[in-house]
Amino acid sequence: MPTEDQSTRSWTVRPGRWDLVLSADERGQQTIHVLGRGDHATVVIDALVASFLADVHVRFVHVVPSVSASDEVAEAELCRNPPSGLVVVNGIGFVGGANRRELAYQQLRASQIEISTVRHPSAVVASNARLEPGAQVMAIASLGPYATIEANALLNTGAIAEHHTTIGAHAHVGPGAVLCGRVTIGAGAFVGAGATIVPGVSVGERAVVGAGSTVLSDVPEGLCVVGSPARPIG
Repeated sequence: MPTEDQSTRSWTVRPGRWDLVLSADERGQQTIHVLGRGDHATVVIDALVASFLADVHVRFVHVVPSVSASDEVAEAELCRNPPSGLVVVNGIGFVGGANRRELAYQQLRASQIEISTVRHPSAVVASNARLEPGAQVMAIASLGPYATIEANALLNTGAIAEHHTTIGAHAHVGPGAVLCGRVTIGAGAFVGAGATIVPGVSVGERAVVGAGSTVLSDVPEGLCVVGSPARPIG
């Protein structure tokens, strides 16, 4: 069982365990179902812990396996028998492409199960920015004025999406990437860590921008670009 250090209010999870006690409060307990058990799930859990240290209503986190023979079984069980007050967040990252994360989201939504947004408390989100259901903004990321993160899309650790930028549904923006003003990222697209996309550029649906690339012009749907300046490969 996870333990709490009472002197520092730090929280630990023992190796091999995914149940995370968020509070010793006795007002009742609620379960957050985190889809995934890989690296992104740990990042999501960190955001949940940081968020709920001040608000201890939610007490437990449970991670549902995602990339294993039991992934569809676990998700199907949630769909068939959703517990009262079910809260689900998507901890599946870019596993061989955006499809796995997207499919999990669509399966749950088809069963009328809401996917909660995740916003790390250290993230900077403009008051008029918009987060659609299932959107995620990780630690020290920044979302500028009139920017939008559509359903189930991810702005990862330290990434910047400036004013009037739109990140399409199920898209993944990697750690430290910079999307300058009025950038559009298409649905299911992937922007690698540390990439820079200059103002006004569009990245098409399911396109891939390699890590560290500098994108100076529009990227067509499904194309993979790398380098500085970014050029197509494959």
